[in-house]
Amino acid sequence: MNLRFVRYLLLGLFILAGGMWYAIAADSEWKTVAPGIEYREYHLSDPNDVYVARMDRENPNVTIETSIAQGKLSGGLETVSRQAARYDGALNYWGESTIPHNFGTWGSRNQVVVAINGTFTLPPEYKQPWEGQIHSGWYSWRYQDTATRNAFVWKTNREAFVGDCVRHPSGKQLVSFANGETQEISGVNLSRDDDQLILYTPQFDRDTATNDAGVEVLVEMESPAMASHPEQNYGTVVEIRKNMGGTLIPFDHVVLSASGDAATRLKNNVLVGDRIGISQYIKNCDTESTLDWSNVYASIVSNDFYFLKDGIYQYNSDVGANVRNPRTAVAFNDRYIYFIVVDGRNPGVSIGMNMEELAAFARDELGALHGLSYDGGGSSTIVVNGEVMNFPSDGLPTSIVFSTPFDDQLFDVKSVEPSGSVDLVEFEYQFYLAIIQSHAYAPGSGGEPTPTPIPIVERNVPNGFLMVVVLAPEKSQTFQSGDQVVINSYGSVNLRLGPGTNYFVIQSLPSGSEGVIVEHTNGLNGIRAKDYYWWKVGFGDVEGWMAESLLAPK
Repeated sequence: MNLRFVRYLLLGLFILAGGMWYAIAADSEWKTVAPGIEYREYHLSDPNDVYVARMDRENPNVTIETSIAQGKLSGGLETVSRQAARYDGALNYWGESTIPHNFGTWGSRNQVVVAINGTFTLPPEYKQPWEGQIHSGWYSWRYQDTATRNAFVWKTNREAFVGDCVRHPSGKQLVSFANGETQEISGVNLSRDDDQLILYTPQFDRDTATNDAGVEVLVEMESPAMASHPEQNYGTVVEIRKNMGGTLIPFDHVVLSASGDAATRLKNNVLVGDRIGISQYIKNCDTESTLDWSNVYASIVSNDFYFLKDGIYQYNSDVGANVRNPRTAVAFNDRYIYFIVVDGRNPGVSIGMNMEELAAFARDELGALHGLSYDGGGSSTIVVNGEVMNFPSDGLPTSIVFSTPFDDQLFDVKSVEPSGSVDLVEFEYQFYLAIIQSHAYAPGSGGEPTPTPIPIVERNVPNGFLMVVVLAPEKSQTFQSGDQVVINSYGSVNLRLGPGTNYFVIQSLPSGSEGVIVEHTNGLNGIRAKDYYWWKVGFGDVEGWMAESLLAPK
């Protein structure tokens, strides 16, 4: 079914024989959903349905990660469940499976257990998240200078805090060249303007999407380009491109892209084979602050509702904070990180919370000391082990029963014949066909609970948070560098920018194409990710990653 915008949404409630009713099996205790991660549902008398996951900060094999819709910050929206699937089984940079670590390496991979939605989108396209995101150690989306929005911050040493206003002091966002010269980084993952040096990371998109006027330097990194000033993250220059347009961004590379005078300076200071350093510094606006933003592993800017601080409710005069709505929040204390989602806009079932009520729940029921809200309303979604657990308020209120759960397919509700008369109303956003929640129940004959097809609808969102079990690296020994190989398949296959189906395709190659296994600087040849083993392979003048199952010795 072709994707398209939907202009109408059916109104009403789920109409079942005997009236309007649904119930969810109550869970009065925490349930282990993965080692170090637990889940629980609360059904409060307000009434409110609250869905909570908690991660044990003392368990060394779990971590917090962020997700990016469609894998690109240049502009993309995707449901929370799709984002969870995108990063499940994918490589991370946490290092060895035992955490904490000192420096870490690539090779471990994610088992995504819990996912929630993140922040709002930016105008005018409304496809990019608000400024501020760190993904798997990469400082990929700068926080806006001097903005008062807050961010949940999770560091490689397992420290958590809520960050406030920050700045990026000039003279400390630097590329350090092998000849001793330095050059200021003007921005990260932004469109390049005249006389600027922009740092592009793999989270931006498949390529830099720049025009032909400029110089771009491709650098293979030894570690992610983290916020770590004065420490540097090092890489080796592998290609210098002049007036050649957009440059592909492999998964462990960055691109230094410059125009005008900045391009001249960049070109005069680098040679292929040079080892260069990149340092970035996040400074608190409050000079008295002791918060340390170095070596942050995962973070997303919030909507500025820092509702619980040191166990005390933080009043906010914003109207949005003082009405009951569906909510998404991250809270924590010294022992646990909590993901909280509250259903709302469903009178008689779950009415939602204002910030004071959310703070009271996080503090009094969970024992949290700090709490920060993220995008609420129809975006509020929690996914546990691949299943959407709550009922987002963009749900499909109709008596239509779908015999098959069509996941992530847009449809026009005007083409669906409802069983009764319903009203239609216009909406401005994309709409997804409902998927069926298998854990929802309604009364059956004889009073026995029977599964009821209660459809839900996930809104497309720009990013999210994940609770992840870190799986130890696995590697294949089938090939070694220099081996001649041939594509052995029934049709064309994809060569990718990294080891995993979550990375962008460089190009498709036909069966029978001959290549050679290429030495990988970070030693990931044969690494397991997304259910396959992957090898870096050269096919003529193009190099990329291909699944082992598609290759055979020549």
